[in-house]
Amino acid sequence: MLPYSWIIAALPLLAFVLIVFFLNRSNKISSYFSIAMVLTSFALSCIVLIQVLDDPEPKEYWVDWLTFGDYGMSGADQITPGSEPGETHQVPEHHPDTIEPDYERYESVDTLESEFALDSTIEHHTEELQDTSAITAIHHDEPSGHDTEHHLSFKEPQRHGKKGSFVIPIGIYIDPLTAIMLMVVTIVAGLVQIYSLGYMAGDPRFARYYAYLSLFTFSMLGLVLAGTYILMFVFWELVGLTSYLLIGFWFEKKIASDAGKKAFVTTKIGDLGFLLGLAILIFAVGSASLPELDYMIANGQISENLLPLVAIAGILMFCGAVGKSAQFPLHVWLPDAMEGPTPVSALIHAATMVAAGVYLAARMMGIIMISETMMYVVASIGAFTAFLAASIGLVQNDIKRVLAYSTVSQLGYMMMALGLAGYTAGTFHLMTHAFFKALLFLGAGSVIHAVHTNDIQFMGGLNKKMKITSKTFLIASLSIAGIFPLSGFWSKDEIFAVAFEGGHYPFLIVGILVAGMTAFYMFRLYFLTFTGEPRDKHAYEHAHESPKSMTIPLMILAFLSIFAGWVGIPWLHKGYSSFVYYGAVHHADPNIILMLISLIVASSGIGLAYIIYVKKTITAEAIGRAFKPIYTFLYNKWYFDELYMATVINPTYWFMEVLFKFDQLVIDGIVNGFGKATLFTSWIHERFDTYVVDGAVNGAGYMSMFFGRHIRKIQTGQLQTYALFIFLGAVVFIFIKLI
Repeated sequence: MLPYSWIIAALPLLAFVLIVFFLNRSNKISSYFSIAMVLTSFALSCIVLIQVLDDPEPKEYWVDWLTFGDYGMSGADQITPGSEPGETHQVPEHHPDTIEPDYERYESVDTLESEFALDSTIEHHTEELQDTSAITAIHHDEPSGHDTEHHLSFKEPQRHGKKGSFVIPIGIYIDPLTAIMLMVVTIVAGLVQIYSLGYMAGDPRFARYYAYLSLFTFSMLGLVLAGTYILMFVFWELVGLTSYLLIGFWFEKKIASDAGKKAFVTTKIGDLGFLLGLAILIFAVGSASLPELDYMIANGQISENLLPLVAIAGILMFCGAVGKSAQFPLHVWLPDAMEGPTPVSALIHAATMVAAGVYLAARMMGIIMISETMMYVVASIGAFTAFLAASIGLVQNDIKRVLAYSTVSQLGYMMMALGLAGYTAGTFHLMTHAFFKALLFLGAGSVIHAVHTNDIQFMGGLNKKMKITSKTFLIASLSIAGIFPLSGFWSKDEIFAVAFEGGHYPFLIVGILVAGMTAFYMFRLYFLTFTGEPRDKHAYEHAHESPKSMTIPLMILAFLSIFAGWVGIPWLHKGYSSFVYYGAVHHADPNIILMLISLIVASSGIGLAYIIYVKKTITAEAIGRAFKPIYTFLYNKWYFDELYMATVINPTYWFMEVLFKFDQLVIDGIVNGFGKATLFTSWIHERFDTYVVDGAVNGAGYMSMFFGRHIRKIQTGQLQTYALFIFLGAVVFIFIKLI
């Protein structure tokens, strides 16, 4: 199945094409066919996961698409096919910065057996190598702060192109992270599509909605399967396009169309960094292949002089992740993206667009670890974003915006973990977060579907009428709060353990503080929505439980929110950390004290929310009055929208106005001046033509007509008259001769 994993992404694309061109007249057929394709992709993803579990070694399947001669691998050594590891082929002499790998850093270097094929058909380039075929690099001074030696082992990847050429391959790369993400995306996408049967029923663009969902799913699956950063960038842009279409799906509402444009433009800023970084990376190392870059970095096959350039490329590429995953300072688009249909919000926040940024950062792990500075940049942005978004979520009243800021905060956790070399911890939280966040958004959609409002101030008491929604929402809230033994507890604890073991105590403190804030605002949301007395009697009277097409996905996600994280219980010998890792199996040792601290902090956050919003021992109004400046600051989202409006948007508008005036007064003035001069000269030409040229021609004509009118009078047609004129003419002629 692995060589044909591309079918997993192709099936949703097939659904999109057929719905657009053939099935759009039938809402029922369109939706059912789209769901069938996604569920088939899920079944195939299960097969892929089983095969990868059986053999976790990464697999590569390539088509060498474009070949450029005489480029080589700039700054990198290429091992000649069939040569001994000690024998290297240097790139051409016009790359003076290249150096030979420092094989003294390696623990063992045995014979590598690798064959290179340059056919234009898909080939399986992952023939089983002997155990001695891997080059193991020893890192004695881990940037993550670990004191122990950490062995990064990568097998020789497929090299693309002949000596002195640069090849752009198209292919898929299957490793444990790919298998996990395929499962996550297809599960969430399938449940969202089933849920949408009830939520979007009656929408006039129902078939178009399912076409967009299918294209969105195809884009994310393609991104997950991509074996090169170039192919990943193609799907990256498709993810951005389809998110724009879905966020602004109800484009007749100005606020929705504006939200779609804001998301598109904001993420494009990050995408520009991704594109520039990718160009620099290709220029520096001559390759965009994921496994090839990891191997080259781990084994010192990149010139020391070019490592800073690779680090700069990594920072720029990370900008793309910052934009897609709504990290500071490009976080402002995600809360506004709530204007799209709620199932779309679930898909964006759980398994597609925002997950793409974290996935890219995970794939860039080798590049990130090149520089300790870069690692701290990534970790610091993640930690600050986690705190920033959590603080804003404390005071929001829109049920979807609270969840949006919780997403931004949780993504910050993941970025922080990856910046601290916690590849396993960051991707583990990415997986568990997908399930409980999808459940939270779909639960919020169920509530909105029932009461027709997003404002939690007009809710309350809904647990009496929406028991399934209430219970599943509670499970998701407990999971994201990090309560034992739900999924979120294990993945958050893994992040805390990484920070603690690496000695990154400021990051640990921020993480634990954010955990308490998360527990507080999530249960503020839960208590105001589902408990107490209804604050809007009319909305409460019309509230009802959602149909089974909406509640069944809630129950499935609730199950996953409880148990999916159990695969990462730190005491398991064959758990998540032994399956998904970067270079070598490594995860932080379980720390019972740290677990207890995390649990106490989360429980304290829940308890504080209970005291304020259920028992009302302390009222929210009194707290708001006592801390009014802080409350106002947080309610206005740290004034980032106003800041960007004042420093970026308004100056841009002003500059555009200046350019418009310049265009009007100068450019248009010059063009219009030439136009008027042309009109004047053409007027002069027309007058000259009319009165001189035409006058001369017409004058000649008039003279001819004048003489013609008079001369024709002598043409009488009488022979005697003609004879008279002949006689007179002869007389005159003779007379002249005689004179």
